[in-house]
Amino acid sequence: MSTTKGKVFDMTSVDCNGRLWMLVDSDGNPVSRGDTITDFRGEVSVLNSAEMPRHSASTGKVNNFYPSVFSLEWKVMGS
Repeated sequence: MSTTKGKVFDMTSVDCNGRLWMLVDSDGNPVSRGDTITDFRGEVSVLNSAEMPRHSASTGKVNNFYPSVFSLEWKVMGS
């Protein structure tokens, strides 16, 4: 888990190469489990689960959908 200004962001993961990945919104702000997210249709849901990309051609998953459905993406931090 990562922290910024006292808030804990639990949508982080470390890959087999030791790189830290974080799930972020379209503005680059970290998101966390329990946050409200809106899909491209305007439907609101709660961020329950996320999986980081498993290989270079993958985008990962958010609530069993592609992250782009919610204008989210996984970013490698510190590179």
